[in-house]
Amino acid sequence: MAKVTGRSLHAILLIAGAASLLVTAGCSSSGGAGPKPGGTDSFSSVTARQNKLDPLFVQCLAQHNIPIWDKSDGNMAVASQGTKDGWYKDGRVISNGAFSQWFGQNEGTYPHTSAFKPYKTIADWTTDAATNGTWPTKVCGPLPNV
Repeated sequence: MAKVTGRSLHAILLIAGAASLLVTAGCSSSGGAGPKPGGTDSFSSVTARQNKLDPLFVQCLAQHNIPIWDKSDGNMAVASQGTKDGWYKDGRVISNGAFSQWFGQNEGTYPHTSAFKPYKTIADWTTDAATNGTWPTKVCGPLPNV
């Protein structure tokens, strides 16, 4: 059996204490990180909510003919892009692979209208909607319950 000296006992106690803190912290943070709407949603449920809001927000832009803008391309019509790419039909966004690809390429663009203030990117609008309930109700109506 190995002899435990004062220094090695101290090291063992530090390691055990640190492990205990990590286990305790892991258990207490299982609800997720970041802002929680109503204080009850986990990070994964907020992310899932944002993923459901993405096509609904873009649908609002398309239905109201609100262009998106970025520095390199200027104004772009959402509905015509969606129709051309196959993710916007009959006034509705179809959340398919083509939409996911388009959204990934355009989430950093800005809705270009004075009705959307403060000026935020598409991704910022949907993140804020999922976490804080911030939604452009004057244009898009009430925040969808997703």
